[in-house]
Amino acid sequence: MAALPTVLLLVAAGLFGWDAYAVTAVGLGLNTALLFAWGALVALRVGHRLGSALAIGMADATIGLAIIVANAVIK
Repeated sequence: MAALPTVLLLVAAGLFGWDAYAVTAVGLGLNTALLFAWGALVALRVGHRLGSALAIGMADATIGLAIIVANAVIK
């Protein structure tokens, strides 16, 4: 389920012939935003206060940022 937004983005990119670099940038940004949102939401759900939930979401988003940096270094 977590991969569904990315899969839908890639399917749409294939169907409509979108530029690979733009799709990669949007996909990485989308995944980073989703990591933040899901991390914060789950933290709130299990009882963390808003501040700590946002910090947990930011820690999760840092994983996405690390992936973006790794992608940039590889290319």
